[in-house]
Amino acid sequence: MTIQQLSLILDDSVGDIKYGPDWAVSNLVEWYQGGTHVPAGNRTTPGFFNLSFEGTSIAFIGNTPSPTSSQTITISIDGGMPYNSSYDSPPGQQTYVQWYRSPLLTDGMHTILVDHIDGTALDIVLITVGPNTPLSNRTIFVDNNDPSIEYAGHWIEDDSIFRPAILPDGPPVGNSTQTSTTPGDTMTFRFSGTSISVYGIFEWANIGSISATYTLDGVTTSQSYLVTADSPQQTEGDATNFLFYSINNLVPEAHTLSMNITDVVNQAYRLDYLVYSPSFSSLAAIPNLPAAITVTATATSLPATTTAAASATITPKTANSLRKSAPVAVIIGSALAGALAVVLFVVLVLQFRKKRERGWKAVSILTTNQSAYTDGQA
Repeated sequence: MTIQQLSLILDDSVGDIKYGPDWAVSNLVEWYQGGTHVPAGNRTTPGFFNLSFEGTSIAFIGNTPSPTSSQTITISIDGGMPYNSSYDSPPGQQTYVQWYRSPLLTDGMHTILVDHIDGTALDIVLITVGPNTPLSNRTIFVDNNDPSIEYAGHWIEDDSIFRPAILPDGPPVGNSTQTSTTPGDTMTFRFSGTSISVYGIFEWANIGSISATYTLDGVTTSQSYLVTADSPQQTEGDATNFLFYSINNLVPEAHTLSMNITDVVNQAYRLDYLVYSPSFSSLAAIPNLPAAITVTATATSLPATTTAAASATITPKTANSLRKSAPVAVIIGSALAGALAVVLFVVLVLQFRKKRERGWKAVSILTTNQSAYTDGQA
C-alpha cells in the first residue's frame, strides 16, 4: 500500500500553543473555528509563542502585520540558533497568508519558538505527518487538490484571492480552491474517522444561492446557502474558512462522503479543504478504503434558508445509531449456493436418465475442491 502524505491542522486556540503576554483574540466567522490570536495593540514588547509538536515540518497561517509594522520574525527550532524570516506577502499590503513554513525536519518531537511578532495573527497551524507521528485525538487536513478527493463534472482549480470587506485579502488555504458553478458536479471523499467537515470560500457580496446535497454512507441531507439584499452579511465580501457541511460522532470505521451541487444562481461553490478526525493511530495504520459507491442525486426544491434539512428516513452510522442487521454478503451467498446446488442436482438426474435410456454406462462426475465463493464473494 502506498503511504499518502498527511497533514494535521491545529486551531490557534489549542493548548499546545503557549503564548507570551499581551495577546488578544479576534472573534470573527472568517477565522478558522471563529477566532484568531494577535498581539494586543497596547503591548509594550513584541509578541512571541512556542509550540511542541510531532511531525516533519510546520507552517503558520494568518494575517501579516500592517505595512508600518516589522515584517520580520525570529525563529528558533529545537533550541537552535535563531534566524530571521520575512513574510511572503505583497510589499505594502497586509495579507491573510501562510506566513511561515519550517524546513524539513527529522520525524519526531520538536519545539519551535516564534519571537519578535509585531502585529502578526495566528489562525491555523499545519503539521506534516511523519511515519511515527501519533494521530489519535488529532484532526487531519485535506487540501482541495489532494488526489484522495474525486471530482466529476466541470470543476476548475481556482487560485484567485478572496476579498473580504473588513479584513485583508489573501489566497485560499493551500493557495487554491476547487470551484464549480454547474448543477450536477460532484465530489467524493472516502475516509476512516469519526467526524468530517467541508470548508470553502463563500461570496456574500453576490446576491444568489447555492443548493447541494451531502450523502454520507447512503444518507442524504440537503443544504441551501442564500444571499439576498437583506442578508446582514451581504456587505462583508468573501468569507474564508466558511463551513459548508459538518457531521460528528460517526462510527470509527470507513465512510464515503459524496457532495452533489443541485442548483447555482449567481454564485460559485468554492471548496477549499476538508478536515476529519481519524480512527487510525498512525500513517502505517491507514486502512485500505473500499471503492466509492455511485449515488444518483436528485435536485430538491429547497427553502430559502441556510440550514440543512434531512431528506432520508435512515440515519448515518454514528456512534449512537449502530444498525444491527445480518451481513448482506452472507445472506446472498447462502441463497446463491442453495440455488446452485438445486440446479446441479436436476441436471445430473436428467443426464443420468438420458444415459440409462440410451444404454450408456454411467460416467463419474468430476469433483473439485473449488467453492462457489472466492475471497468471500459469491
